[in-house]
Parts: sequence; structure tokens; C-alpha cells
Amino acid sequence: MCRWLVYQGPPIAMSTILLDPGHSLLHQSLGAKEIEWPTNGDGFGIGWYSDNEIPGRLRDVLPIWNDENLLSIAPRINTPLFFAHIRKATEGGIQRTNCHPFAHGRWLFQHNGGIPEFDRLKQRLYSMIAPELFGELGGSTDSECMFLLALTHGMESDPEKGLSGMIRDVERVRTEAGVEDPFTCTVCTSDGQRTWAVRYASHDEPRTLYYSTHRDALCDFDHCSTVLPAGAAVIASEPLGSVGDAWTRVEPSSMLMLGPDGVTTKPLALD
Repeated sequence: MCRWLVYQGPPIAMSTILLDPGHSLLHQSLGAKEIEWPTNGDGFGIGWYSDNEIPGRLRDVLPIWNDENLLSIAPRINTPLFFAHIRKATEGGIQRTNCHPFAHGRWLFQHNGGIPEFDRLKQRLYSMIAPELFGELGGSTDSECMFLLALTHGMESDPEKGLSGMIRDVERVRTEAGVEDPFTCTVCTSDGQRTWAVRYASHDEPRTLYYSTHRDALCDFDHCSTVLPAGAAVIASEPLGSVGDAWTRVEPSSMLMLGPDGVTTKPLALD
């Protein structure tokens, strides 16, 4: 599986969140703590917003720890909202078009988890994508399919409806095909102003997800070189620091919303 994070708040150098903390995404790429495979080296991606509502993106198949371009530019990108993702390939080859985050207009999308037996289910799932969106399919991952399904269900006007509709589609196809393994979906999307995240699994425990607005979110117990700015929030697959009470675990079957009013969570509505 994969690891990802989102930062939203006052403009900040991307490296402050992505590279500098004691358990940053860079460190998680070699030693993730809350996943079966601790190494995530099958590519990475970043997406960020600036004065232009259309986000910039950098994606590559190199491991994040081995990309000199990223290590050079991350301290020089100041942004109020960015996505970052490190990939452990489960569906789709190791190629740039399969690296997250995916984009459509002003929207970014990234995912950890998977659609079980996707090779067997994808023909039907692809058929559910709106014709005007199908041409945007650039890779071969279940995650990109999920993104286009969410857009098909109107995510641009109603993100909750879009994400819920996507989950219902996948679950219906999975169930009708007799697939017993769970669909796991720890996913987030943003329009550059607000961010929505979901933690879900058909059954069993979903992939981990946390958020923090605490000033010590980036700190270790014995070291703190940077505090999280006031008014900022981070959503991440696992905490970036070791101060335990600085991070809140998102409950299963929940939707998190992050905007100017802060963080809110509520049960995921699939009815």
C-alpha cells in the first residue's frame, strides 16, 4: 500500500512538512510504521496550489529519497495547500501516469488502499465512468478509476456525494462478482479551498488515517525544530511526529472536511 499527507493552512515551505519532521513522508518511504510493507519506493508525487487555481504537479517513478529535483525544489515551494504521496505499487505498473496525486481541473485526488481483484472488476467499473471523463484515463491503477468514478457522481459540485457514489459503485461491483476481500479506501480530494478525506473498508479495519492542528504535530518527544503554524492542519496516513496527543485518529467509515473553519468529521453516508 501507500502513504500520503495533505497540508492546508498559512503558506509554508513544502519541505517543512514533507521532509523535515522526524517521521516525515521521506522517512516513511523507508520505514513506515503502520503498514504491512514499510518501504514505499515505487514512485512519488506532489501537487500544490498557488495563485493559480489549477494545481501544479510533480510525479516520478523514482523513490522519493532518490529524487534530487524534489529535494531541491521542496524548500523553495511556498504553498497554502499541498498533497504528497509515496507509492507501493499494488495495481498498475511502475510508471509516471500511475503516480498520485491525480488531477482534473482544479481538483487533486490521492488514495491508499485498493479494489480487490481489480483486474477482474475493472471492465465493469470503467464502463461506469462518464464518457466525457473516460478520455482522461492515463494510467492503469484502481485509484485513478476511483477518481473518475467520483467525478462521474458529481464530486465537483458535491464532494460528499461524489465520494460516496464512487464507494457504492465499487461495493456493488465487488459484491455482485462474489469478491470476499474488502475494498479499502483511505482517500482525499481538494479543490484548492477545502479538502475532504474518507477512511473506509468493506469490513475489517481500514487503512490508517490521522489529522492534527496541534502546534507539536511535527515534533518528537525529545526534539522540536518546527511547530505547526496557527490555523494549519495536516492529514496523514500516520503521524509525522511522536507526540502522541498531537494527533487524532480518524474513525472508520468517517468523512473529514478541512476548510477555513477548521476540521470537522462525521459518519460516512452511503445510503
